[in-house]
Amino acid sequence: MSEKRLYGRQLVESELTLAEQDLALIKRPALILTKLFLVCQRCGQKTRLKDCRLPNGKHYCPHCLRFGRLTEGDVLCSLKEPNAFLPVTCGSLPKLSLWQEKCAQELVAALRPANRHLLWAVTGAGKTEMLYPLIAKALQNKLRICLATPRIDVCNELYPRLSKVFPEVESVLLYGASVQKYRYTQIVLCTVHQLFRFYRAFDLLILDETDAYPFIDNASLHYAVANACKQEATQIYLTATPDAKLRKAVRTKKMGLTYLPLRFHEQPLPSLQINYIKDLSQKLQRKRPFKQLVLPLKRWSKNKEPFLIFVPKLALLAPVLQLVQTLVPTLNGTTVHASDPLRLDKVRLLRQEKYRYLVTTTILERGVTLPKLNVMVFYAELFKETTLVQIAGRVGRSKKHPTGDVILLCQKHAEVIKRARWQIDHANKQAKKMLRYG
Repeated sequence: MSEKRLYGRQLVESELTLAEQDLALIKRPALILTKLFLVCQRCGQKTRLKDCRLPNGKHYCPHCLRFGRLTEGDVLCSLKEPNAFLPVTCGSLPKLSLWQEKCAQELVAALRPANRHLLWAVTGAGKTEMLYPLIAKALQNKLRICLATPRIDVCNELYPRLSKVFPEVESVLLYGASVQKYRYTQIVLCTVHQLFRFYRAFDLLILDETDAYPFIDNASLHYAVANACKQEATQIYLTATPDAKLRKAVRTKKMGLTYLPLRFHEQPLPSLQINYIKDLSQKLQRKRPFKQLVLPLKRWSKNKEPFLIFVPKLALLAPVLQLVQTLVPTLNGTTVHASDPLRLDKVRLLRQEKYRYLVTTTILERGVTLPKLNVMVFYAELFKETTLVQIAGRVGRSKKHPTGDVILLCQKHAEVIKRARWQIDHANKQAKKMLRYG
């Protein structure tokens, strides 16, 4: 039996061994019942008693069943996080640009008790690299660190990069189907849902892609974040497209801000190429090629460049794939979506160039970094502004290949497209001013 597995971990008492139950545990009732409602202490959700009554008369929380059912009378148990680590002096970190270094030092300065800070940086600015000095400082101070993100794909991209930069520090990668099992480590990289398993565990919690589904506007996940942090923890938020709540928190001085509108290679964000095709649905239904699709596909095929094609609905994956296969039959490609059991394998095969392209839903709007990548969006007017900006951000992320195509196919004019174009153009103007005036 090891006490370490309970440090800052939140488990139900029935999951513990008898020896563990004798430890000096922090215990809390899993469910609190009021006259009309049940409040869950694991997910924070409130449910009317009449809606969560079992046949035996007891009540349960219907909102966090994926982590095991919590029933009236259950107890949540944890051991106080003791920071049982040795101070770590990190070796040389990856070199940063002048602008990245300025941002990185602001993040280090933000490592203060009960502080919240936003890093707002455009896609391809190198947010992960800017975190390294902050993480190094936290390791030196024996702090426990968590980097959480809403997307599995982002986790799988970040974990090897962190492990390479901090090889002397134990870390663990956690998500629903993760091969790794939980163990006590100084660095935890996980999806935000895994935070339901922690209680007062982390001194530094870094939240990546905070505007992404399912984290945005999800009160339960925000509750999990608060529970997983120690009371004096530092919280760092990362995004290229902050929502109104984050911008308001900065405006009202409830959160600090570091802003970087410049990509690491100092080249502008790719502009949106907008194509209006009134009969797009008919062309797709009848499998009729059109120049706005044919010309880019032929060019990408000739130049041996990978590409992603985004669609707003699952039902469009197959017909779009069939049309692409008709136009470039020699290229290997397939579809991918959130519930695809082969999703991670398909992304890996794209990285390995065994697939030349993927037709995808918004599941790949983030967490995919490939050189020479191009993107196309069907029915762009049906996407959110932030989604279009993130999709565009997949392109031009390599220093050797800082440009590429971002092609939007639309059936009608839409305000969301205008706003996405304005956001990209505005960031490019701000970046130009930085380079000009310093």
